[in-house]
Amino acid sequence: MDIAGLFNSRSLEFDGFQAQPVLEKFWNIISKYNPQIITSYDGKDIIALSMDKLGKLVIGCWSIMKRLSVVFIVGYPADDYDLPIFGSDIMEKKEQATLILDLHPLADLVLIPEYRERYLDPVASIWKKHMELYND
Repeated sequence: MDIAGLFNSRSLEFDGFQAQPVLEKFWNIISKYNPQIITSYDGKDIIALSMDKLGKLVIGCWSIMKRLSVVFIVGYPADDYDLPIFGSDIMEKKEQATLILDLHPLADLVLIPEYRERYLDPVASIWKKHMELYND
């Protein structure tokens, strides 16, 4: 299976609107990390990517009623890394684009505050800055 081919020609066009080529741009970033296709994970059949430090990278793209383009990316750390799970959703229609980014900790932040200090505190100011946009 050609990995790069999975990321080509995924831009959606409808009602005179061309969605951004998110997957192609994403491929340009991750291709230098030698991603490998995995077809089984924890005994289940899947199609995902695996890279150094990332045990599984799941990507999806679809169109809803030819009005909305949705791309999601979820990255799970390799078993020997305690990185948070990364999730993103990019929803795009003619009038609006929405980006949601999320980090899911793999540790109890109350019991292990060092985890929060290492992974979440460094991005807290970015979250606070852009959270204001969400509340408008």
